[in-house]
Amino acid sequence: MRQQKYERLNFWQQKNIVNNLFSQIISASRRTDIPSFFADWFMKKIRAGYVDVKNPYNAKQVRRVSLLPKDVAAVVFWTRDFSPMLKYIDELNERGYKYTILWTITGYPRIYEPAGPALQYSIDALKKTSEKIGAERIVWRYDPIIIDNTLTPEWHIKNFKNIARQISRHISHIIISIMTPYNFVLKRMRRRGIFVKNDPLSEPEVEKMFFELHRITKRLGISKIQSCCQNNILLPFGIGDGACIDAKWLSRALNVNITYQKDAGQRKNCLCTKSVDIGEYNTCPRKCIYCYAVK
Repeated sequence: MRQQKYERLNFWQQKNIVNNLFSQIISASRRTDIPSFFADWFMKKIRAGYVDVKNPYNAKQVRRVSLLPKDVAAVVFWTRDFSPMLKYIDELNERGYKYTILWTITGYPRIYEPAGPALQYSIDALKKTSEKIGAERIVWRYDPIIIDNTLTPEWHIKNFKNIARQISRHISHIIISIMTPYNFVLKRMRRRGIFVKNDPLSEPEVEKMFFELHRITKRLGISKIQSCCQNNILLPFGIGDGACIDAKWLSRALNVNITYQKDAGQRKNCLCTKSVDIGEYNTCPRKCIYCYAVK
């Protein structure tokens, strides 16, 4: 039926929707760090041409997702360390895959990220990857931003500036967000003696911090800093909401034509275009204390 409807369209209509009708964006993954820990598994699935994905809310429901190049408009990797995937870049290119990276670097102390990569290692790894695939395909995620007695606004300004200075020429843009206070995350943090600010934006120092993050971004010549799922609460500081899986960014960075489709499976204020996530919750061994994907 979809094929018949497609054939009735004229050439330009076909051209404008082809990536959405016959191919899909693969998210790898919001649920776990595939590049860091499951790179070999990912490539095994690429070579097989498909992956079976469990419904995270009903393990008995399994969906077979095609990974054939003709069915994949783009792969969006989410990671803290893409290095294990670098050995496969040439193969992905030869097979015709197009991909981008959402790369998280926070530099938080070990109590927040027990198995997180060291800060300088992360910076050097991102730069190396950028030199291999190009800066336009990498976005730096400085999120979630946690405000407490250790991670103060002053700490974040200094930390953000240090990272941004080193990677400014190696990224497309920046995504930030304030930590979402899910109860299961707050309980986990309290067990470690970490108590976050309930309403950080009510504090003048936090407002000053967001102004400063925006100013640092502009001063370093980075194209933009945007927020994720914040309902534009950071707009007064020059930081508007944007998409992580962004149809415009993907189209520009990968030289493809991807049109926006609302992803109904994401949070209310999410602006990401529709994708298929192939990861599995509760599988990432990093054990970041604030992680939304591990319970």
